Amino acid sequence: MKSSRIIKDCNKDLTSHELVVTYDSSGKPYSKYMDDKWIFLEHDYTLNLNRVSGEFKETLKKVVYQRTQEASLKSFKSAVKNYCDGAVIFEKIIKECGGSDYKFLEDDKSYRLFLETASSKKLKTKSWKNYFIFIVMLNTKGYIKRDFGNIDLLARKLSENSEQSKQAMAMPEEISSYYFNSAIKTIEKYHPFRKKISCLYDIYLNQFYYYKNKGYHHVTCRTKALKKAHEHKLYDIELDLNGKWLSWIRGACPPVSG
Repeated sequence: MKSSRIIKDCNKDLTSHELVVTYDSSGKPYSKYMDDKWIFLEHDYTLNLNRVSGEFKETLKKVVYQRTQEASLKSFKSAVKNYCDGAVIFEKIIKECGGSDYKFLEDDKSYRLFLETASSKKLKTKSWKNYFIFIVMLNTKGYIKRDFGNIDLLARKLSENSEQSKQAMAMPEEISSYYFNSAIKTIEKYHPFRKKISCLYDIYLNQFYYYKNKGYHHVTCRTKALKKAHEHKLYDIELDLNGKWLSWIRGACPPVSG
């Protein structure tokens, strides 16, 4: 069955017990819309919809079903997993705040309560970024009206408690002295190139979000962005996908500046 046919049927009646979500290798119906587990044999992935409940489950079903019919969906397993994980954490926090569906976030007072509660969970920035993929999709598809703005900034804000909870560790004098001297040498070496480094990072980020907005998987986005950044050679900095060069420079700044 073609995607356009599925979407057309979906728009007619999402509650139909006969609406098929996935098929087996012979083309026979395998998972239906009303099932609580959708098995995608082609992608070796099972979506367990029992992780959410009530209106939260119904909304997740609608979003996942619509997205799986769209050609723009990249990295199927990763995308669907992010949707489900996001749906779960948002349901949990919304319920803690007294809400019963995702529309709870549309009210300003309720949204502030949600942010306060979410911040207390002490989750990492990366986790929040992944969770927000689902909630932003709800806005994109028109299920909620709340515009969440800059997700990267919001994710960092919600993870502040997690970062602040990390304890400082005292170092022996010999080690701290070596670390401090090494940091000074790094700063003195690269400070003259600070504007070029900043420009290089801007090139990388602009390219990353360019491909991300086109629906590419984050690994592909990083690879393509890195390839573009490599066109602008900078001293002896070796660019790589794990960001060691950036962590290295960032790590040298705090001991020297403050």
